[in-house]
Amino acid sequence: MLRSIYPALPALVITVSSHAQSLEWATAVGGAGQEIGYAVCSDSEGSVITVGTFVQTVDLDPGPGVFNVSTPNSSDVFIQKLDGDGNFVWGGAFGNTGADLGLGVTTDASNNVIVTGKVSGTVDIDPTPGVFTVSTANTTFDVVVVKLSSAGAFLWGTILGGNNNDQGNAVAVDGSGNILVAGVIGAAADLDPGT
Repeated sequence: MLRSIYPALPALVITVSSHAQSLEWATAVGGAGQEIGYAVCSDSEGSVITVGTFVQTVDLDPGPGVFNVSTPNSSDVFIQKLDGDGNFVWGGAFGNTGADLGLGVTTDASNNVIVTGKVSGTVDIDPTPGVFTVSTANTTFDVVVVKLSSAGAFLWGTILGGNNNDQGNAVAVDGSGNILVAGVIGAAADLDPGT
């Protein structure tokens, strides 16, 4: 179970202009549980995408609207997209009974969103109302990679790893559109997500 000495701290996003040291905007999301934003990136349109973990229920819309995601589990992955002015665009969540984490995020040339982290058990890794189920080895954690469209639609997802705890810590896209994931492999692992 995820524990913190700081109860119910909201996730916070702040943007600062690269040409001046002035605050452009700041916003926060939160709920009754704990939220931790682990990674943030921006796309070519200036939108800000944040991934992390949460417990209980969190409203991902920092404005007057409400976009709640909930988990009965110890923690799940959240994904949130805000426009360049800090307004809510879309969000989602996925996870299972383990302490699932969203640890890395990036965008590609088409502003698709790629997320990495770790999940355990049998998990629906589609953060939309659709279903795309994967299963990890035993009860250990595996690396998860999920690709979403710029509008938040699920494109594909996969897991990779072995019989020990594995996790994706960071993700990047090269000039050819290849996805690169860096992380931790607990022991021998299959790094080919295909057959």
